[in-house]
Amino acid sequence: MRSHARIGLFSAGNVACLCLWCLPVQPAASQTNAPATPPDPVIESAIRYWQSQLTRLEQLQSQQTATLQSIADRQREIAQALTQSVDNTVARLDAMNAALDAQRERSLEFIRDSNRLMLKVVAGLGPCCFWASCSWPWFPAAP
Repeated sequence: MRSHARIGLFSAGNVACLCLWCLPVQPAASQTNAPATPPDPVIESAIRYWQSQLTRLEQLQSQQTATLQSIADRQREIAQALTQSVDNTVARLDAMNAALDAQRERSLEFIRDSNRLMLKVVAGLGPCCFWASCSWPWFPAAP
């Protein structure tokens, strides 16, 4: 493309931009106090509808906030109740563990006592049995 054609297109673009920029500015500058137009009933109706929708939206948002707060409060109550339940269960398990330990200790003491008694019986009867076995003639006398 030749340079002359490039400059021509560049100039045409600048002129078009200048025209587009000036046209909207021109009427705004020349306008002085336009007469008041009567309100359009369709627009007024739409504005009232949108305002009522905005009011409903605000009400729904406040209800949603209250519901979320209620849910959060309920979750805290449930967590507290679960914590209390777990604490109670742990306390009962500890009590059962202590009772089992005491029962096991009593059982072991009973076994120890019974073993001591058996040893005393064997210790008491042992010499008697030994003496009886020694004094008893195992071999009969010859005829």
